[in-house]
Amino acid sequence: MGRPHQGLPRRRPARSGDRRGCRVRSGGAVTSAPRRVMPSRAAVRAQAKAMVDVAHALFGDELEELKLEPQAVLEDWGDVDVQLVAEPDSRDGEGCSVAGAYIAVAGMRPVIQIAQAASAGRRAFTALHELGHHLQRTDDDLVIAGWNQPDPFEDLACDAFAAQMLLDDDLVTRLFGDQGPTVENTVQLRRETAASRSAVCVRAAQHLPAPGFAMLLDESGEVFFCATRDLFPPPRGSDQSSVPVVARALRYGRGRGRGERFVYRDGIEGQELFVQAGRFDGDLLLVLAVTDAAPWEGFVLPSRETGPRAATYECSDPGCGATYTSYERRCPSCDAPPCTECGRCCGDGRPTAAATTQKVCPSCYLSQPASAFDGDVCHDCS
Repeated sequence: MGRPHQGLPRRRPARSGDRRGCRVRSGGAVTSAPRRVMPSRAAVRAQAKAMVDVAHALFGDELEELKLEPQAVLEDWGDVDVQLVAEPDSRDGEGCSVAGAYIAVAGMRPVIQIAQAASAGRRAFTALHELGHHLQRTDDDLVIAGWNQPDPFEDLACDAFAAQMLLDDDLVTRLFGDQGPTVENTVQLRRETAASRSAVCVRAAQHLPAPGFAMLLDESGEVFFCATRDLFPPPRGSDQSSVPVVARALRYGRGRGRGERFVYRDGIEGQELFVQAGRFDGDLLLVLAVTDAAPWEGFVLPSRETGPRAATYECSDPGCGATYTSYERRCPSCDAPPCTECGRCCGDGRPTAAATTQKVCPSCYLSQPASAFDGDVCHDCS
């Protein structure tokens, strides 16, 4: 999504859909949850503050105008070209949390692309977000500060920078107070400012009292935008309509839930969360979720289920038939990961994820999966 700063090697860029963690091995190994690392909240906010300082040095007296009309100011600025496009370029495989792109090619002026169909507030947030990428790729101190940070660092810092430019600290603190954000005071923050809904969500996420996220869903329950605090967010475009509290809020306009799990790739569910949801600007649903200390709840104990939950599959190999869980990516042909018992998948010419093969034990006459047998009789009778 850009070029490295002159003279400094570039850290590995964040890539949409990238997943790191324990590899699942075929042949009986038990799968474990992916071990991804989130950048620290303090590091992201420090980077955003430094970005504001760099912007002040670059734009001087025009900084206040940049906060009010970022797209217009950047169009007059000589360091980047600004393009309004129907669809931002994503050919490099990197994903932004906003409807825009920052493109830099050696020997050419960097380009900031902004989705034309977005609202004025959304375009302003996107312009500042993409400016944040430019600053982090071209300022020596910002490049060094982001050195060896986990993948989401640069994009999170861009969100924080854009939100800080658009929303005054005093206003945010007055509305959220010591309690933290709720659907009600987050909606009020939106009403008292011209900032975009995305900027409001970022500010809400920054003030959550515990790890969690502030998320916007469209009318079908798909993720439109998500800002996070110390917790990996559900991916943009993912369908969350099956989550009970989301289903209630989509139907009735509001909802609360405890022990709710949001959906990630391949049916993997996140950890249990306290959730509040409500209508936001009419056409979107605002979802606030935290691991504990929810501002909209009274005193409650944190959940004991603190990890994600893998999807469950059944191996249809007649010689296996195991029921297994896996965090591995699904095979595009059979729509299932390799079986953790026999290691087979359709790539071996053996299908998985179909109905489990059953056998009847001649000793106890019980029908059981093939994996429960030693030869002709079941484990219990052998």
